[in-house]
Amino acid sequence: MNVQLIANKVWMGLKKSSPTIAVVAGIGTGIAGTILACIATEKLDPVLDEAREKVKAIHEVTNSSEIKEEQPEVAAQLAAELHRNLAVVYGKTIFDLMRLYGPAVIAWIIAIMLILYSHISMKKRVAMLGALCLTYGNSLNNYRGLVAQMYGEEKERELYYGVSNEKIEEVKVDEETGKEVKQKVTAKVIDRTKVISPYAVFFDKSNPNYMDDDPVFNYDFISDTQKEMNLILAQRGWLFLNDVRTALGYKPIPQGQILGWVWDDKTDCPFDADNPKIDLGIGHIGRQEVRDFHNGYEKVFVIDFNCQPIIDDFFLFDKSNRIA
Repeated sequence: MNVQLIANKVWMGLKKSSPTIAVVAGIGTGIAGTILACIATEKLDPVLDEAREKVKAIHEVTNSSEIKEEQPEVAAQLAAELHRNLAVVYGKTIFDLMRLYGPAVIAWIIAIMLILYSHISMKKRVAMLGALCLTYGNSLNNYRGLVAQMYGEEKERELYYGVSNEKIEEVKVDEETGKEVKQKVTAKVIDRTKVISPYAVFFDKSNPNYMDDDPVFNYDFISDTQKEMNLILAQRGWLFLNDVRTALGYKPIPQGQILGWVWDDKTDCPFDADNPKIDLGIGHIGRQEVRDFHNGYEKVFVIDFNCQPIIDDFFLFDKSNRIA
């Protein structure tokens, strides 16, 4: 049995679970501190009563008319030492209170430190995960750029989204005879199983805003939503992925409350149609799939959100409009 290996595994498990352990321990220590404070409160009255009796006795002796008449020198000494005697009583009382409530206060301090440690540790982990996602995203974008340079942007997108040419039957009405004629046409079909972006969605008849018989409306809807979202982003300063998903007719997702866009007043422009901050891909009319979608040849459009982790940047802005 390798004891060192077992010890290392246990240590790694504890380190991995340290935020959870710390917050649970912090809550438990806080509850223990509250119990200790309740126990101390039960012992408080005798301490305060003793202090009141001593203060009362000091004032009675100092202000005693009998002592002032019979022993004026002693009375003068007592008057001179009044504040010192009271300070001694108050100091002892404070010491007794600290001894009573000290364990509870220490427990509360430890609880706060444990919870803060858990918070800071989780925040660091989220930051590292965000940086890792950003690194992988940049790496993927660079790779896609190289493929686009070698094979062309159109071919790269076909490879990325698994677009293939398939022959499908299409029913058309002959203008001369008025009869329906079936003919096979070549159409581009997106393989949904090959869409590798975790945030990409399909805009098709499953979306409540999609109109099957009006491709121009579908194109305009996505385009107008993109413009509106960029204007809101410029006004608000930040926008979550869930904000855009909801505007398009999709349900919010957990990742949508971490990912999004942050506005840069120096470089971003809400009216730049060629380089929008929030790019849904609909403005690239030079792409074949965009033209096919606009003209009705393609019934499905892939919306791939160009979002990034912004949860740390979000704390710089107002939280009042945050989606719950």
